[in-house]
Amino acid sequence: MRMISYVIVIVFFSIALPQTIMRIWKNPAMTSILKIPDRLLFMVFPILLISTVCRSVYRLALDIKAFRNRTYVQTYNTESKDALI
Repeated sequence: MRMISYVIVIVFFSIALPQTIMRIWKNPAMTSILKIPDRLLFMVFPILLISTVCRSVYRLALDIKAFRNRTYVQTYNTESKDALI
């Protein structure tokens, strides 16, 4: 399920990225007080999309490698069997 969710994130964020950048780039608005272009403020969102896609690709590659080698190790809740997650 985790690999499927990574693929979904990669696909949809990659589809959204070009339109997001074009929409921000064509925005002529300026902030009212500091006169800073809004595109500078909103460029954080495409950076978030790019970093999320990169992180998902990296994690997907690690999960595929672990799945192929059958070396998946549970990294949470390993000390106590009756602890709640």
